[in-house]
Amino acid sequence: MRYLDERLPRLGRGRRDRIPRRRGDSAQDNLQERALTRLARAGSSPGGTTVRVVVGLLSVDLFISDAAGLKDRRRVVKSLLDRLTDRHNVAAADLGPDRATQATLAVTTVANDEAHVHRVLNGALNMIRSEPRAVCERAEIEIL
Repeated sequence: MRYLDERLPRLGRGRRDRIPRRRGDSAQDNLQERALTRLARAGSSPGGTTVRVVVGLLSVDLFISDAAGLKDRRRVVKSLLDRLTDRHNVAAADLGPDRATQATLAVTTVANDEAHVHRVLNGALNMIRSEPRAVCERAEIEIL
């Protein structure tokens, strides 16, 4: 990545100014220095404080009764996955199997508070259970 995702001061008409490199510095040294500066500004440094990361995983087995083929199954699953990612701050994926009436979904989120992870995943589970075209056979929330 060219600028390590940091915001650069803008010049007129949306152009960005380059960050000047010191003489003798390689591009890699300059990138590492900027990354360490960003970590220090964020309050976490390699030798400093640690940030707690909580990962939550929701796995759901669905039965899709009205699906006559894989196209019907994909339509239901894709619609559900799109709504999950739009309304909740989660990543969601279809894990298979490739049977017309069965689907396994995985939903995950990351936060620094376990209660927040539970709230988000329970909201996602309630949304999945409210889907009229699919029946939730099994649901499991796991905190990693």
